[in-house]
Order: sequence, then C-alpha cells, then structure tokens
Amino acid sequence: MKKALAVLLSAAVLSALTGCELSNKSATNEVMNSLMDSSSKAQTEAKEDKVTEKNKISNLVSEKEPTGDVLDLRELSPTVVYSEVFAMMNEPQDYEGKTIIAKGPFSYYKDENSGQEYYAVIVKDATACCAQGIEFELAGDNKYPDDYPNLNDEITVEGLFNCYTDDTGTYVQLIDAKML
Repeated sequence: MKKALAVLLSAAVLSALTGCELSNKSATNEVMNSLMDSSSKAQTEAKEDKVTEKNKISNLVSEKEPTGDVLDLRELSPTVVYSEVFAMMNEPQDYEGKTIIAKGPFSYYKDENSGQEYYAVIVKDATACCAQGIEFELAGDNKYPDDYPNLNDEITVEGLFNCYTDDTGTYVQLIDAKML
C-alpha cells in the first residue's frame, strides 16, 4: 500500500510539474479505491492462498526462469500500453519470466521508516490523465542519486518481470534491469 500511494503521489507530482491534470475528483477517487482494493486483495491472497499454485509468489526473486519472451511497451499504442500495465498489476503470474521494456519519467521514493529505496518508470495512458509506476532494480551495485537519472527524466528500462511480497502486500518489479 505504501508503494502504491508513493506511485500515485509521484504521478500527482508529475502531473503538477507538467501541467497535466490527474483527472477529476471522481476519477482520482477511483484510482485511490483501486489501489486500496488491489492492496487489500493482494494482502488477503498472500495470507490465505500461500499454498495454491496460482499465488506462488516469491519473496524477492522470481521462481520462474527467463522465458525469452520480450514485451516492448514502447511498440504499443498509449491505450494498449496502459491496459497491458494494468494487466501486469492484476495478473502478475502471466508475466513472470518475461523481459519487459518500458519508457516514461523516472520516479524515486524512499520509505523513511525502513530506509528502503524504490525506483520506478511511470507509464501514462493515452490522455496522460492516469499513470502507473513499474518498479525496477538496476543490475549491479548502484547508488542513488549517483547512478540514476534526475527525477522526471524520460528513461527506458529493460528488465525481467518479477513479483514479491512484503509486510504490506504483493508488488511487481523489473529485476536485473538496465537503462537503454
């Protein structure tokens, strides 16, 4: 939930910086409710379905080997790319092991309680009113801010799709990522 709110906050900051509005109040409430519902659903599934085949989600490292499949979001229309990212968040098991390439503004968040740092590429929909962050971890030993772009710089990231859980829920990320 913390990360989902951080991504929404990043989208709001991007919206303010670029002059694009996130959406009307009703749509913003829908996004917030969706994030909360997704987080609650993920937490419930993680607790109740740990044994089921559908919810075998690892704790940091994907159990799936790379499939060789590449999904280049840059090649899709803005409407389709946002739909694809939405599907990644809701049915992550369908994407595990695939290489994903995404383009968008760079975002950073540090959880002050845990000290954990999160890096994301923000993917917008066709009207640029909605955004979804895809977390990534660069391969190698990298330090922020030295080895990362400036906030809101346009980046392209390629990495292996992965799911992980922590105390707050289930999340997706690109691991062993590199910036193109």
